[in-house]
Amino acid sequence: MKFEWISSDHELIDVLAEIQREDRYALDTEFHREKTYFPQLALIQLKWGKQIALVDPLAVTLSQFGDLFRSSALCVVHAAQQDLEVLNYACGTAPNKIFDTQVAAGFIGMSSPSLSTLVQNELKVTLTKGDRLTDWLRRPLTSNQCSYAATDVEYLLSLHDILEKKLEALGRTDWVIGRPIIARRCMVKDQRSPHTEGECSRSSSISWTLARSSSDECQHSSSQGAVRHGSTWYCPSSTAKF
Repeated sequence: MKFEWISSDHELIDVLAEIQREDRYALDTEFHREKTYFPQLALIQLKWGKQIALVDPLAVTLSQFGDLFRSSALCVVHAAQQDLEVLNYACGTAPNKIFDTQVAAGFIGMSSPSLSTLVQNELKVTLTKGDRLTDWLRRPLTSNQCSYAATDVEYLLSLHDILEKKLEALGRTDWVIGRPIIARRCMVKDQRSPHTEGECSRSSSISWTLARSSSDECQHSSSQGAVRHGSTWYCPSSTAKF
């Protein structure tokens, strides 16, 4: 599998510029949160067109993702609840418009399948199992780690094509594409405890205030069309008020 390793700001600028010319891109992350108060972002995987890039967040300026995440490009993800939280903390923002393949699968009657199950069912491809205890913060990453990480985004755009057609047939496309609102306490960098809503950064796109309003205004109903998946509320772009 071919992929590009991105470990400098000028390389990242070029990649992000390419992606912003696309209508959609796939994204996944690797992170650790077992031994630290805040999650540590260890890798960002991106796919656009036929290209895959692995971005080293330890070596680049992550705020550069802001323009891409705020753009109209559709971000295709799988089971992204924790990814969005980690990205918001590390980058200061998260993708504004997403299509979560696990959520989409649920709306066509597949419950909440893992990525490997969904790829097997829809594409008849068996993914290699990775080591759940692997150290993603080690440098350099092994070739096996890189290949496994790249696989996490390799099939997402193909899954999007398949699931979108099935959703359209059921009239449920708007149930999936939307803006994610993560219901969690706001965390402020370099602090050791959660803060109240008054202390949350006003620039944070995922904050206590927004999360609280989402639970009030985005209840699952036929009139709103918003759906809760785990602790994440998905508000269809056609009905979101945020």
